[in-house]
Amino acid sequence: AAAVNQFKLGRIQTKTLAQLIDQAILPALKADRARIEALRGVPREQAALVVAAKEYFELRERSWRERADALLKRNMSMLRKAEQTERAALDALSRIADAITHGQPKQPHT
Repeated sequence: AAAVNQFKLGRIQTKTLAQLIDQAILPALKADRARIEALRGVPREQAALVVAAKEYFELRERSWRERADALLKRNMSMLRKAEQTERAALDALSRIADAITHGQPKQPHT
């Protein structure tokens, strides 16, 4: 978030932000997703949470990959697509939070 803010303020260049995405953000998301995918023996009542968490991390990874590609290509339509993917990831996160607070996660919005 700090790097994106710095980019928006014009304090770091496009290439620098794309490198940060590739070298720091994506590896961290991949590691988090790998931990979720490695879960075994999850109780049935928690399985939907694991599915929602996998979806969240997959969407977050995809949104950051799309964002880095869009930045390097200076393509606003690709950047808008990355934002849509990010919103889908945040919807998945909302379902996880809702499930933790109120029980099983709701089905994704289609």
